[in-house]
Amino acid sequence: MATFSTFWIKKLRSFFSKLDTDHDSMITREDVLAPGRYAHILCLQNAAELEAVWETAWEMFFRPAETQLEDGRKVVTFDGWIEIAKDVFLTKTTLEYNAAFSSTSFDAVDADKNGEISECEFALFLCCLGVSPAESSVAFNALDTNNDGKISRQEFIDGGRNFWYDMELSPGSYFYGPFKWDA
Repeated sequence: MATFSTFWIKKLRSFFSKLDTDHDSMITREDVLAPGRYAHILCLQNAAELEAVWETAWEMFFRPAETQLEDGRKVVTFDGWIEIAKDVFLTKTTLEYNAAFSSTSFDAVDADKNGEISECEFALFLCCLGVSPAESSVAFNALDTNNDGKISRQEFIDGGRNFWYDMELSPGSYFYGPFKWDA
């Protein structure tokens, strides 16, 4: 098993808290795939693409960490998820999936299909995770590594990969918006 930095753990805790829509310190499939979570912000076709990506992500990275509560609900706690994540994040399958996830997500976020993501399009993507427009602007500027005012497919894919694999602060650390250190 690889060693993961304190920074990496805090970054993933912040990501986990963005998925926890009811703020009960646990996530469920319904938190991640709540009906309309993406459709009320993105066009229906793009929302369907993003929902399919998140469905696969749930099955690969969250479902293995599910535990069943006495009331029958299946939940994932951060501690349970992070132990699974430490074991699977550096596998070849995960690396390949991450590239596919980022590429498919790029297509869903690129609403006007012009091959680049504008700051507005990126803000809509992060809005699905409860990130404010001001916070999404910070994230957009971090991912726009060549400072041309747009995020290219490669910048998006690099950012998605680096979010999961960089153990210290990098532009990719902002892929899902600025992180909350107290999350």
